Amino acid sequence: MLKILLRHKLLTAFGFGALIMALLTWESTRGGVVTHHLLAREDLPGISNWWGLLTVPLLAFVTLLVVERRLRIEPQQRAQTVFMAFFGALLFGLAMGALWQSDLQEVLSLAIWSPLVLAFFLPVYRPEYLLGLVVGLAYTFGGVLPFLIGFVLVALSWVLYQGVQLVRRMVSRSA
Repeated sequence: MLKILLRHKLLTAFGFGALIMALLTWESTRGGVVTHHLLAREDLPGISNWWGLLTVPLLAFVTLLVVERRLRIEPQQRAQTVFMAFFGALLFGLAMGALWQSDLQEVLSLAIWSPLVLAFFLPVYRPEYLLGLVVGLAYTFGGVLPFLIGFVLVALSWVLYQGVQLVRRMVSRSA
């Protein structure tokens, strides 16, 4: 399945775009396409969910490029791992959106940091995680705000994961 998606990157990106377009169409029938303000403050700039038509397909395309390159460099990497990462992050994003819509911001504010805990053990900085998170949160927050939040989580996760790997290598050399 992944080979097919990699062979048809542009078509796959358009598929993600179609998913966002369906969400936007649904949104427009329910009072209009939402604009989210940074930090949920009206005095800060707003970002329309229409931007998701650009960000999500572009993220999907770049993700497929990076995954394809990684699979060429690391042949032991399995397609199943990529799909599990994407779907795990997708479920996480859906759960975060559900917490927000259920007005459980206290739980959300704790749960949103769980990728950083996972970063001690797993490379959750990879783009398939980011894509899954963005798609999972798109229903609630559109395609831009989740990307911004996800990018921060990915960057912090990369630092943590690389730090742990560095310590691991130093300990194994000294042993």
